Amino acid sequence: MIRKNVLQVTTIFCLILFGLGNISVVFAGWEQEHRPNLDTSCESIVVTEEAQSVETLSNEVLELLNIERANVGLAPLMVSEEITLLSNIRAYESSVLFSHMRPNGWSCSSLFQDYKIQYSCVGENLAFGYEDASDMVNAWMNSKYHCENILNQNFEYCGIGFYQNENEVIYCSLLFYTPQT
Repeated sequence: MIRKNVLQVTTIFCLILFGLGNISVVFAGWEQEHRPNLDTSCESIVVTEEAQSVETLSNEVLELLNIERANVGLAPLMVSEEITLLSNIRAYESSVLFSHMRPNGWSCSSLFQDYKIQYSCVGENLAFGYEDASDMVNAWMNSKYHCENILNQNFEYCGIGFYQNENEVIYCSLLFYTPQT
């Protein structure tokens, strides 16, 4: 049984601006400039949840996200299988280091580079300790930056990934994505 009092949520909104070999990433109001990671190797991550319960939880999260978006007149988010793969990797990584920085020290957006997915805009919401989609989405909606990600009109797609650790704590990564045009 997952303890509901173990609760942390964090957010990031990344807007990528390309220029002269560097990438500028805006993290919730501040900028950091770095060179892209040229190492594109990635280890395979095995998600341990039962497929049916993960699919149910994922569908519930998506439905609640799109209700929130519809309430303010926004188009629904569409699920991308490719971005869901990245979300599952990020959910696992957040169980190792609960941060928008990956365990390798790079930002969460570097995962898109690892898989050679070009984008104009990406964002991430993380959560752990939730068993219920409604509780998780409500917590995000009550957090300024999480809510801004969910209600960002620029996001078109999402991936919702989960990882359950050996203590049965569920980690969730919600990646937002808009392809580069």
